[in-house]
Amino acid sequence: VARFAGATAAVLAIAPDDASAVAPCLVWTEAEGPVRTCASRADALPGIDGNRLEISLIVEEVTYGILELYRARDMIWSADMATRIVAMGDLIAGALARARSRRALEQTRGQVEHMARVATVSGLATAVSHEMRQPLAAIRMNAEAGNLFLARTPPDVEEAREALQAIVRDDVRASEVIEHYRALLRKQDPISTTVDLNEVCRNTAKLVEHEVTG
Repeated sequence: VARFAGATAAVLAIAPDDASAVAPCLVWTEAEGPVRTCASRADALPGIDGNRLEISLIVEEVTYGILELYRARDMIWSADMATRIVAMGDLIAGALARARSRRALEQTRGQVEHMARVATVSGLATAVSHEMRQPLAAIRMNAEAGNLFLARTPPDVEEAREALQAIVRDDVRASEVIEHYRALLRKQDPISTTVDLNEVCRNTAKLVEHEVTG
């Protein structure tokens, strides 16, 4: 745009998404050649002088930045050239507006995905806690019972053995619960299989046994 307009320098101040932040700038001068980045407009202005043309980059009443073109003081901007530059400014403004909308969309998508992950983890933690509570409570009760059986005089070895066997069964159930949720989180194609309804009923009874007897 600057070269097309015959300018010797150009400053593009981009309005930040956060109104409280400092607007970054892109600076080009004929003497330096490559475009450089400045942290603020104040850093870009030293050393740049001449007849200035300022174009506000506005889309639907929202300002996305300012384009400043400089040329020698003895060179006047013609009305036709100014009109063409304004049209180019509209293209730049449209590009900046689309970029901001894309950033806002990505930020919103990230927030939604984060909320979905939090909700999933929260629901999973609640489900695991519910299903693990019963076998863990049973393991503790059987361990305490086994300790009491062994403390008798003489020790009730048979009852203690049954308590230990119950602990093993409850440990297996706890492992199955964990493996069940690991399978749910594992990325794989759906698998169809037969289901033993009697076993489902027995597992359900085990899950609610503690609550019913309590």
